[in-house]
Parts: sequence; structure tokens; C-alpha cells
Amino acid sequence: MATSRSPLDIRYGDDQIEQVVEFRYLGGTVENTGSNTRKVQLRLGQALGRLRQVWKFQKQSLGLKLGLF
Repeated sequence: MATSRSPLDIRYGDDQIEQVVEFRYLGGTVENTGSNTRKVQLRLGQALGRLRQVWKFQKQSLGLKLGLF
């Protein structure tokens, strides 16, 4: 993975290794910029998605829902 704008020429035997902008590794997204922004956004989306059932449950108070959030 290169952090510069120029592509690298990496070879394994006769095969050239493709340079990508991002890839998944151990459940996270690794970007060529070294930024964690996308990883944080994905995890927030997952957490908020799991809370969707809590928001719909009408027997719980708004205060409890906000505390969970």
C-alpha cells in the first residue's frame, strides 16, 4: 500500500500486484491515506442500526433511549 499519488510497481514472480485505494482487513477498512474515517463511520452505522429496535419500542421512556444512545 502506497501513501503517495504515484502507483508502485510490485511484482511477485511474473505477476504484478494491484494497488488499491482501500481494502478490508480483520473486519476493518484500511485506506491508502492512513485515515480511520471510513472505519469509524461504518462502526457508528452498525451501532445505530442495532439501536433501531430500541427507538421503535414504545414502552421505554425517551430518557432511557437517549441514555442508551
